[in-house]
Amino acid sequence: MNFEDLFHIEAAKAKNLFGEETLRRLQKSLDDFNAVIEGKYPIHAEVDKDVPLPTDGGTTFYKSDGYKLTIVMSLNGIMRGEEYVHGYIYGPILSFEPGVMTGNFPNIQHLTFYTGEELQKILRRMSD
Repeated sequence: MNFEDLFHIEAAKAKNLFGEETLRRLQKSLDDFNAVIEGKYPIHAEVDKDVPLPTDGGTTFYKSDGYKLTIVMSLNGIMRGEEYVHGYIYGPILSFEPGVMTGNFPNIQHLTFYTGEELQKILRRMSD
């Protein structure tokens, strides 16, 4: 995704509208967002050691200047008759700090279902 896909404004115009500091934070958040979608570790955000890890299948938490990043990897299933097709909900959630974004939902997310096999294909990129 590019800047305009996520924020619906051209990056060149965003500097004048949002200011240089906020644009820098938004661009870094976009870099991390895209890295996670591609199955890679965040580029800018670092592990948030203050947040306890949930026991849901692998969700992890990161933080950076102006935003927090949650990489959701939560066990999930889709019904097939009386049985489940097991898999995961996976993807990034950006949670912006008030100095960057305010409102009722200062978050952007991209969560989708993957079978275990398909998710492993994506996550192999983390070891590259």
